[in-house]
This record gives sequence, C-alpha cells and structure tokens, in this order.
Amino acid sequence: MGRINLFVNYAWNSKHVIVRGMAKKVRYFTILDAGCGNGKLLKEILQMNQKGFGIGVDLKKYPSWKKSNIDFIKADVRYLPFNKNTFDLIVSTEVIEHFLEGELFLGEVKRVLRAKGHLIISTPNRLRWSSIVGRPFRRIAGKPPSPEHVREYTPMEFKAMLKTHFKIIEFRYGALNPYLRLMDKIGDYTFMFTVYLILDKLTSKIFPSLFKWDQIVLTTKEPRTIESKRL
Repeated sequence: MGRINLFVNYAWNSKHVIVRGMAKKVRYFTILDAGCGNGKLLKEILQMNQKGFGIGVDLKKYPSWKKSNIDFIKADVRYLPFNKNTFDLIVSTEVIEHFLEGELFLGEVKRVLRAKGHLIISTPNRLRWSSIVGRPFRRIAGKPPSPEHVREYTPMEFKAMLKTHFKIIEFRYGALNPYLRLMDKIGDYTFMFTVYLILDKLTSKIFPSLFKWDQIVLTTKEPRTIESKRL
C-alpha cells in the first residue's frame, strides 16, 4: 500500500498546484472550501493571502480541525448553511462526484457566492480510458462507475452543467490515473514511476480527455444583466 502512494501523492499534488495557481489569478478575502476534508488545501490557499478568511465545510469531522485556527463546520455541501453573497472564492475538489445532485450543489454555490466571485472545482474525468474499460463490468455487477463515485461527468457534461450557473475562465486536466496498480506490480518500482511520469507528460499533449484523471475548472459568477427597457 505504501508503494502506490508515490503515484497518488504525485497526482494529488499536481492537482493542488493547478488549484493554487488558479486561486492566485483571482482576488478574494472570504473563501469557502466545500468538502474540505482535513483542511490541507484550504490552509495552502489562505497562506497565499494572509488577509483572507476561510471556512471549511465537510460531511465528516476531522480530528485535525482542533489543531487549526481556521473555522470548520460539519454540514452537507448540498445545503450550505450560509447567507446569500457570502464568499469571494469557493473551492471544491473531488466532491461533486460523491452525490447525484450536482445541479443542486452548484445552485447552492452560486447562492452563497458574491457577484463576480469565483469557483474552483475539480472532479474525475468519466472519459478516462481506465474508467471506460472497467465501467461495463461494474454496470453488469450493478455497481456505480467507481467504488466511491455515484455520478461522474465527461468534460462536455461538466462544462455544460457549469455554464448554467457560471462563466468558465480556465479548464485544465490533472495528472494521469494514479491508481494503476498494475504499474505498481510490474518491474522495478522506481522505473515504473518514471514511466508514469513520461506518460503523464505525453498525455498532457495527446488526447488528455481520454487519459487524465481529473478535470479542474476556474469559473466566475457574473453579475445579473439588467435588460434594457423597450422604448
């Protein structure tokens, strides 16, 4: 189990680098991490803006929260316990795929996000080849596309759903699927990780939508346009 962590840590770190890079492009004071886990990513983003104020929300309460000076709340992200127009920036990584009500969640995000505020969101790519290969067998067995994911999205589906609430500013793919246990078992471990890195670089340029594990999007909530009155 410890050996496979090298692949997983690389993929998750790559995603965090992209998310932090997106956060650097926007102005914010109040930030919400919807589905914050242990709060690591929220702390990283807040460190980039010392004047910022952050709140983390997750369905599960983590022991590490007690050691942090950041506010954390145990709640369901589909029903955010905040007033309208509360946050400048909302981050949500690897969360929306864990429930069916993706549209409901995005509506809640839009509600609590201020005008011209930003959402950075990531979710697994349903078009990744490893998912396509395994999906028919899971369907026959009556299982969801992934052991933990009840609803995954193709890049086209994800973009279309986001566009109903937000304007997409930047769309990025993350790393190659890090859960390739076959690579962990074949040959020298260091060599296979080197192969993984080469494939990750290669697939960044060649059909990333079919190979990359994550899709990461920076969006903005544009202010409502006022229709001009007819003369």
